[in-house]
Amino acid sequence: MKKLSITLVLMTLVCGMAFAQKSFNSTQKQLRDNILSYIKAEGFQPTIDDDGDIKFKRQGDVYFVIIGEKDTDPMYVTLTKYYSYGTSLTKTKVTLAATEINKYKMCKLYVLDDSFKLNMELYLKQSSAFTSIFYKLLDIMDSAEEEISEL
Repeated sequence: MKKLSITLVLMTLVCGMAFAQKSFNSTQKQLRDNILSYIKAEGFQPTIDDDGDIKFKRQGDVYFVIIGEKDTDPMYVTLTKYYSYGTSLTKTKVTLAATEINKYKMCKLYVLDDSFKLNMELYLKQSSAFTSIFYKLLDIMDSAEEEISEL
């Protein structure tokens, strides 16, 4: 009976993990793999998270490269970083900054209930469109983050 219970629990976990992954077509998967290889070659240690997104750390902060499932030609890619509110950086202050931050090219500030995030958003057909501007994307995010921290 214990073996049956354990088997059922394991099957449930495996099925849950299988459905959590995004269903990429071959072009989207190739794009993700190329971006993953690039980030790895740049000295970061990227991994694929439970959702199928690329996750990596830079200067102690966690970033995600997310390939959208719906758009296939061109493909939709975001470079995302999540933040928590604190005592000095409240949801109200971040909301006030959103209009100014959203003037940055390709950068969007999303104010959520318990956190906020910066997204660098782009459509592309090849990974080189992302990798050739990777450090520029990070610089823009750094500038936006600095502006937010000055609130």
